[in-house]
Amino acid sequence: MSPRPEVPRPRPRVAVLGGTVPLVRHAHALGVDVVLLQRPDDIDASLRPLVETIVPADYGDTDTAVRVLGPLHRARPFRLVLSLTEDGLVSSAEAAQRFGLSLNPPKVARLLRDKAAMRARLNDAGLGPVRARTVRSASALAAFAAEVGGPVILKPVRGTGSAYVRRLDSPADAARTWAGLPERETGELLAEEYLEGPEVSVEAFSHQGRHTVVACTDKLVLDNFVEIGHTVPSRMAAADHAAVAELVTDFLDLTGLREGPSHTEVKLTPAGPRIIESHNRVGGDKIRVLVAHATGLDLSRLALSVPLGLEPAPGDLPQPRAGASIRFLTPPPGVVRSVEVPPLTDPHAEVEVTVAAGDTVSRPDSSDARIGHVLAVGADAADAERACLELARRVRVVTGPEKTALLPEATR
Repeated sequence: MSPRPEVPRPRPRVAVLGGTVPLVRHAHALGVDVVLLQRPDDIDASLRPLVETIVPADYGDTDTAVRVLGPLHRARPFRLVLSLTEDGLVSSAEAAQRFGLSLNPPKVARLLRDKAAMRARLNDAGLGPVRARTVRSASALAAFAAEVGGPVILKPVRGTGSAYVRRLDSPADAARTWAGLPERETGELLAEEYLEGPEVSVEAFSHQGRHTVVACTDKLVLDNFVEIGHTVPSRMAAADHAAVAELVTDFLDLTGLREGPSHTEVKLTPAGPRIIESHNRVGGDKIRVLVAHATGLDLSRLALSVPLGLEPAPGDLPQPRAGASIRFLTPPPGVVRSVEVPPLTDPHAEVEVTVAAGDTVSRPDSSDARIGHVLAVGADAADAERACLELARRVRVVTGPEKTALLPEATR
């Protein structure tokens, strides 16, 4: 009796809201069919051969996402509905729940997007408490600053990319600080006591409620809180590393996150680590790439492969096998006279400059205002950082009458 021929397994099908290029490429490599919802102006034609279809839609609106995806899901059910894009986190969770595919309750994404609600949850639980208050006027901000008696940070409740984050050192600065914000940002803001200390981020992956710290990242920021550099793995002391990992895993338990990547920013204060904010997605600024170089784990790939049962979840904290570092290019303000980019000999290195002669650059006031980056890999964090800084020195952007260095002074 001849053996029965094997019946090929159907390819898993997923809906991705606002998909990034790496996520789509990983899906294609894993044999996963993708229905991609993307805003019309953001559609990348190069992705068309890698997906089943691209649907132009405002994926950040839950009703729109459900209306568009519903007939497609009924015709051939999705296994997952997900997003690794900030604007798609809530709507993808809502859509997944309506289709019976929920990995995380929508309330998790809503909590992490709302900095005031997240801070209140932490403080109510006594988990790294930070004095904070939502404010709707300069006078309320001044009153909070007087209570704190020290520097205060003011930021949008749902802001991203360090945009419109302000520090004021005394109540007398409240009126000026408030007046300097765009009117659209002055409805409700979060005021918090300023936290002294270096900043790190924690890149984690969760599966069935178990959280694995995949890597920690040292961060470099300007005095206006715009991030201009990252290095993986972090070189913080072992005791700090243990305290940070414990705080973040306790926090992820508190939020109810059960599945997928997370990116949590932490300050190492004299009183211990304190969470600044968190997101149920991979970190931006190419942190995903740094982590992949340093650990061999790609968080975008895991976001698909683990819940689909195609690959196992990472176990305990992986030992770094290399270091990786990125610096963002921030030349002095002025008109660009010329740009000089060196040839690359290392296949892992990257250089990107997004301005050309005739463009005008200004001091970055958000992540979107940076004009490019360099990235390098090394044997460890220190070696990667040295290589990154050397590569940055070889990039030349001339603004004004003289050549100037690309990397301004910044604080860790």
